[in-house]
Amino acid sequence: MITSLQFIWFVTSAVLMAGMFTLVGIDLGVGLVLLSVGKNLRERGEIVRTIAPHWGAHGVWLITVVTSWFAGFPEWYAALLSGLQNFFVIMVVALVMRVVCIEWREHVGPGRARLLDYTHALAAFFVAAGFVGILSSMITGLPVVVVNARTGAIAPPNLVHPLSVRNPNLSAYVHSVQGTDLVAITLYAAFGTLAICWFMRYLGATWIGVYARRDTLIGARSARIRRLDGVVAPVLLFAWTLWGYFVRGGGMVSYFILAILAVTCVAQFYFRGRSLRSPRLVGLPLALVVVWAWSAAYPILLPSTLDHAYDLSIAWAASSDASLGVLVVACIFGVIMALFITFWSHRTFRVDSRLSSTIDG
Repeated sequence: MITSLQFIWFVTSAVLMAGMFTLVGIDLGVGLVLLSVGKNLRERGEIVRTIAPHWGAHGVWLITVVTSWFAGFPEWYAALLSGLQNFFVIMVVALVMRVVCIEWREHVGPGRARLLDYTHALAAFFVAAGFVGILSSMITGLPVVVVNARTGAIAPPNLVHPLSVRNPNLSAYVHSVQGTDLVAITLYAAFGTLAICWFMRYLGATWIGVYARRDTLIGARSARIRRLDGVVAPVLLFAWTLWGYFVRGGGMVSYFILAILAVTCVAQFYFRGRSLRSPRLVGLPLALVVVWAWSAAYPILLPSTLDHAYDLSIAWAASSDASLGVLVVACIFGVIMALFITFWSHRTFRVDSRLSSTIDG
């Protein structure tokens, strides 16, 4: 049985991740498209400088999301880490390397700068793949069981009722993912990585197009990518979401969000040229995909591919109502601060478009 505070925190986490996915998606998209738009060190340096003032503000949302998972749904967080440790280690290393590539690039020689550019693109891919893996696990599931934390004994399925109150006899039991990290690499996750990365490339090209005039080489390349990826990226993104809908199903809410996503993907295709140049509008489908995934997952955060009795529900994964009450209040102040930092960053460090004439071949 899901309490009101658990539901509120579930919705809050979905909204936080949707906002984070869009903002961090801009940074990742620039990294993914960096080598395609920038053909030499100077051009790539100009491109990296468009996100250098903003990655910190966007990173605040990332920290907020991870904190909300850890504090609000500790058993879900622990279950993912129990079987996918290496998966998350790679993701964390990629996050760190992406920051290193942005901040150190101006302070090293040409040879190391070139290495940082390639590392930047690779790190952006692994970070995006990590987020896709989390979303995919919510839809298709992982080999989850309920085990005794001390003895490792697996609980009989008839004692586990994921949608009811936790059995007192299972107080020492936790949800755990069985197998190696390879269990997260599925066809659905692989296709999702392709779709998300392709759309982030489109988003990154749109961001670069804000700062580079079309009569410059960088501006012309980013415009060409927007025209081409604006056709393929929305189709792939919607196809992946539709696939997930047929796998997981969902109620009227998820169906409604899917319909809105379809409209926004058509709009991306129609306005993919110069008329749609706002990264926030271009990133809207990414936010909708996250909201759809959370709505489709409700009330199961992590389905079990072994036995549905071992599904990890919101009720089992959430902290106590007393903790969630404190967290909701803290989250209000945290979101206000994150919004202020993001607004201040974009307002203070925005680049005048007249300066983009310096970005040429």
